[in-house]
Amino acid sequence: MAPSPFVTPAWLHERLSAPDITVLDASWYLPAQGRDAAAEYAAARIPGAIRFDIDAMSDETSPLPHMLPRPEVFSSRMRALGIG
Repeated sequence: MAPSPFVTPAWLHERLSAPDITVLDASWYLPAQGRDAAAEYAAARIPGAIRFDIDAMSDETSPLPHMLPRPEVFSSRMRALGIG
C-alpha cells in the first residue's frame, strides 16, 4: 500500500526545514467567490510555501481551463518554481 499524499499539520510542522519537503500553495477560487488567492498567499501562508498558480501552469493553447501543458512545458515551469 502506497503512503498517503496527505499529512497532518503536526507532521508538516516537524519537517518544514527538511531538504526533501516542498510545500506548494495551490489555492484557487471560483470568480464568484470574490477571493484573491495570490493576495491571500502574500498575506499569510505556510512558512516556505511556494505559490503554485494553476492558471500560469495551464496549457494556453487549450480552449478548456486548467488543462496540463505538454510535459516539457510543465517541467520547465516547475523548474522555474525551484522544483526539479
